[in-house]
Amino acid sequence: MRGHEFHHSKLSSVDGLQCAITLKRGHGINGTLDGIVYKNMFAAYTHIHALSAQGWADAFVANILNERCFFKNTRMKTLENQLKQ
Repeated sequence: MRGHEFHHSKLSSVDGLQCAITLKRGHGINGTLDGIVYKNMFAAYTHIHALSAQGWADAFVANILNERCFFKNTRMKTLENQLKQ
């Protein structure tokens, strides 16, 4: 995927952050990684050029829907187990 990045901030700590992008060029968060994933949030310095990789948006949305379905099912099973007790 191609993109460009803007830096108007700096992270003071990256310990424990889950990142979704490994960079070939640029700086990102720490020189090699970008795209923080936390709960239902994705944040990146990289601004993705959508036309550079066909199908990335469909894959991104499909991943979100799969995760959402997984967490919804997990919450429902937890609730069902609590009601059985």
